[in-house]
Amino acid sequence: MKLTRFERQTLTGPAVVGCVLGSLVGFVTLAFDSDYGNLTRWGVALDVVTSFLATVAIAMVPLWLLPIAIHRLRGLKRGGQDDRER
Repeated sequence: MKLTRFERQTLTGPAVVGCVLGSLVGFVTLAFDSDYGNLTRWGVALDVVTSFLATVAIAMVPLWLLPIAIHRLRGLKRGGQDDRER
């Protein structure tokens, strides 16, 4: 599946938002596990990475995937036109 110019531009914002929020959640997870967790270093690292990736995924779905899906569905209703054909 090739991304159009519109879709690549739409991807940038949610990726940045997801990484910023993911970093914040990762740091909070690290602080919480350091104070209250009984995990090893690998357990803490796995917990931080998992929380970062989950936050990025949660930010990407509504902010990137849904607008792309709506854009493509609207294109199908108009007869299959996309950005390259206009």
